[in-house]
Amino acid sequence: MDILLEKLADKTREEKLKYQKSLSKPLDLLIQFGFWNTSAVDFYLEKLIKTMQQSSSTNWSKIIHDSEVEVAKIGSPLYCELLGHSQLNMPAKLTLMLKQLGARIDCHNQLQIVGNYYFDERLSPDSCFWEALASWIQISFPKGLSKRAYPDLDETLLQIVFQLRHFIDLQNIYYIRSHYAGKTDFDKLKNYAIKTQQKLVYRDRSRFHNRVSKIRDPKTASWIKAPFLQQQNDKIKTANGLSEFIINAQTGSFVTQWDYLKTIKGEYLLKRGRFRQVTGITHDLIDSNPKHYQLQGKVGQIIANTESFNYDAGDFLSDLLFKGEIGILFGEGKHHILDMRHHGKIKKILDFKMKNKGLESDIRVVAKHYWPFPEKYHETIKNEKQLNKLLVDYK
Repeated sequence: MDILLEKLADKTREEKLKYQKSLSKPLDLLIQFGFWNTSAVDFYLEKLIKTMQQSSSTNWSKIIHDSEVEVAKIGSPLYCELLGHSQLNMPAKLTLMLKQLGARIDCHNQLQIVGNYYFDERLSPDSCFWEALASWIQISFPKGLSKRAYPDLDETLLQIVFQLRHFIDLQNIYYIRSHYAGKTDFDKLKNYAIKTQQKLVYRDRSRFHNRVSKIRDPKTASWIKAPFLQQQNDKIKTANGLSEFIINAQTGSFVTQWDYLKTIKGEYLLKRGRFRQVTGITHDLIDSNPKHYQLQGKVGQIIANTESFNYDAGDFLSDLLFKGEIGILFGEGKHHILDMRHHGKIKKILDFKMKNKGLESDIRVVAKHYWPFPEKYHETIKNEKQLNKLLVDYK
């Protein structure tokens, strides 16, 4: 710090002390809360001092403040620059990011973000940063997010990584709703695709997003899955196959758990376009108690049907023909082992005394218990035209 401040030689002692004090907060954010190594910190300070030297001293406080804000936004240009200068490999980058987020699993198996860093709200669903993050996951867990594959690994880390996808979903839903115009979420999503010149993917099956209720078997009186009647929701993915959105075919609205999950203060995380960062800064932690949600009703159905960011695109033909993933024929493709086969198991459901052995949160486990995926499923919406027609017909 002292060596860098020497570059401000034309300033008085009082001015130097003033800016030294101003720099102490971003330095804490870099070292104490950001866990950056020396290479990254040196780059940050050199860049900051250079920017200050090239500007009037009247702008220095703003420059320091803006830099402080930017470095805490994971995925921002400044954050990515620091990441590059840190010279870390992919697994180390992932570890660093999770520490910066303050990622932890609470008593209800819910991922909570309690750190001083958070995802940059400007990240779009097709962002290069999300693609990079997916690569970190694939390299870090080549055998998938499985305790059996990594017996010596703390299962909590697998839970954190698996559930991190939903926080990316939160960012994606917010981004589309706040950046694009349209009468419905689907209209906004289509306008996003036009603006970014990408062709959205409609061909994926939506079986796990059209869940059915449980009913009594008239013969045995036991609980069984209700028969599947008609596709209600459709899955749409970005061109890279990573970010996905679930659209209600009657309303054109997103089917997302983030419209119903609340903070411990009782505020919805997404409401009328308002977005609440879930961080240690705001203390807007998620209310993760399943008893606080009506999971047997509509809320539970939507939470069970919600979208999930993919660490692998999961394109069957592409994986089989071009990537040579023969394992996909046996349910062992990268998409399966990273994004799908990690559900919790419930010991007792009525009063939520459960033994959740999977990677999902208790809320999601209970919701999916009440709303299982259908045994016999028929996909009727296979492209944008068919979805548009259904929306018009329902209106």
